[in-house]
Amino acid sequence: MKTTPPLFEPIHYSQKSIIQGSLYPDEYYTLNEDMTDEMPQGILTGLLGCYTPNCHPNEGCYAPRCPNRYPLAFLEPFGNQELKVPKGTIGRTPSSSSHMEQKELSEAWAQNVPKELLETLSKREIARQEAINEMIYSERAYKNDLDTLNDVIVRPLLKDNSIIPSKQRREEFVSEVFGNYRELRELSLGLSDDLISLQQEQAYVPMIGDTLIQHMAYFEGPYTRYCSRMSLAEYLIKQESKVNPKLAMFFIQVEQDKRMRRLALRHFLLSPVTRMQRYPLLISAILKKTNTDHPDYTFLTKCLDMIKSVASRSDQMAEYYKRRVEILETNDALVFKPGSPHSMEKAYSNPDAASESAIKPDTSCFDSDVEIADACY
Repeated sequence: MKTTPPLFEPIHYSQKSIIQGSLYPDEYYTLNEDMTDEMPQGILTGLLGCYTPNCHPNEGCYAPRCPNRYPLAFLEPFGNQELKVPKGTIGRTPSSSSHMEQKELSEAWAQNVPKELLETLSKREIARQEAINEMIYSERAYKNDLDTLNDVIVRPLLKDNSIIPSKQRREEFVSEVFGNYRELRELSLGLSDDLISLQQEQAYVPMIGDTLIQHMAYFEGPYTRYCSRMSLAEYLIKQESKVNPKLAMFFIQVEQDKRMRRLALRHFLLSPVTRMQRYPLLISAILKKTNTDHPDYTFLTKCLDMIKSVASRSDQMAEYYKRRVEILETNDALVFKPGSPHSMEKAYSNPDAASESAIKPDTSCFDSDVEIADACY
C-alpha cells in the first residue's frame, strides 16, 4: 500500500485499512496482478534494522517504530495510537560488551530490587541509590568506550603497516594522539569492577565514597597527561589525514564498526575528557542526597574536592597545549618564497617563549636568514 504503484491493496470489506491507509493484521488484502513493467518502489521499515545504537532483536528500544520490539512490526497501524514500550527499554543506553549486561545497567535501580526493600527506604534514600546506580552503570559504559578505542581503533592501526608503513613513525603517531589511554583503561576497569561488586553483594549500597576515594587518589597524573593533550591530538589527526589518504580512509571505515555505535572517532578520543567533567556532577548528585551525619558524607566530600583538583590541573595544562597548537596552525598558514628556511620549530618546542610578537612578527625586524621564532628577540 505504501509503494508506488501499490504492491497489494485492501479488499472492499477492509474499510479500516481503506480509511486509515494503514495495514492491520485482522484485515484482508489482495496482490496487484495488473502490474506490467512498472515495479513498485518503497521501503518496508519493519524489515530493516533499528536506527538506534545498542538495540537488539526481541528487546526493542525507545524508538516509536522500533522493528525489534515486536514481530512483523511493519504490520502495526500507523495511526496516532499510543505505543506501549516494554518495561526497562526507555532510559539509559550505555555501551556494553554483553547483551545481558546492557539490559541490567539500562534499567533504573528501583526496577532491579525487591519491592519489599523499596518499602523500607525513604524517598530520599531511594533517590540516593538511583544516583549511586548512575555512577556505577556510567563507569561501566565509560570503560567500554575505552575498550572500543583500544580494540577497534588503536590496535588495528598499529597492526596495519599499509596505513603508516614505518613502524617507528606509526608507534610515534599512536603515542602522540592516544597518549596514555591504556593507563586510563586500567584505572576505569578497577573502579568499575569494584563498584559493580558493591552492587552485586547487596542491592542496597550503603557506602560508595570509600571505594571512589581509593581509586581517584591515582587519577591526577594519568588524567592530567591525557586530557591536556587533546587539542594537539586532534591537530595531529587532521594534519596526518591530509597527507595520508589511507589513514583518512581508515578513520572513515572504523566508524562503520558496530561497536562504534554510529559515533565519530572524536567521541572515543575525548571520552576521558568528558568523563572527567562528569565525575563532579555524579558525585555532587550523590552528595546532595546524602545526610551530613551519614558516614559516606565525609568520603564523598573528599572525593569531590579531589576530582575538582584533577579537573583544574588538566585545564591548566590544556592551555599550554592549546597555545602550542595555535603556533603550529599559524606556521601552517604562513607562505614563504621557495627556498626560505623559515619555520616555527623553536616556538613549537617552547610555546611559552612564543608571544604575540613572535606569532605575528614585524617583518622589518628580521631578515631572510633568521627564524621567525627568534625574529623579535
